[in-house]
Amino acid sequence: YLLGNCRFFLCSSSGAQAVPPLFNVPVATAHMISLWPQQVGTKSTYIPKFMKRRETGEILSFKEFFDATVRAEDYLGVDVDLHSLYENDTYTIVDNNEDDVLDLCLDMFDLIEDRKPPDGAEFYQNMYMDRFVKPAEDLYKFGPRISPRFALKYGKLIEMG
Repeated sequence: YLLGNCRFFLCSSSGAQAVPPLFNVPVATAHMISLWPQQVGTKSTYIPKFMKRRETGEILSFKEFFDATVRAEDYLGVDVDLHSLYENDTYTIVDNNEDDVLDLCLDMFDLIEDRKPPDGAEFYQNMYMDRFVKPAEDLYKFGPRISPRFALKYGKLIEMG
């Protein structure tokens, strides 16, 4: 009942995020371990986790993240052990911090209330979509976009590479 009657559903990557869209409820996904969004509709948004090098602690750009784990065109339709891709001797995953999750919720309220994202955010959202999501045509057209405040805050990681 709750998943179908809330203003939006805040979750991490899990099977539960597939339920709210059945009732036209948007989804805000935090701590997403994959850089690819789930098909939860265009009125939803998300923030991915980061990957860092174990040896140096350096956060990877999103291009490096993609290149280090799996090629975008191979990701669709492939059953992959995501944990072993992201957690190994070379790399580790970093959860989103509380400020990023709060910003995700603020972005979700903006989205459901048809308010424009912060200035400059759409530039980085579009860049992220074009660089990383475009190979998956259905996600590109009908999937959620990366959270505007997250895209603006981490624009350098989207641009790099």
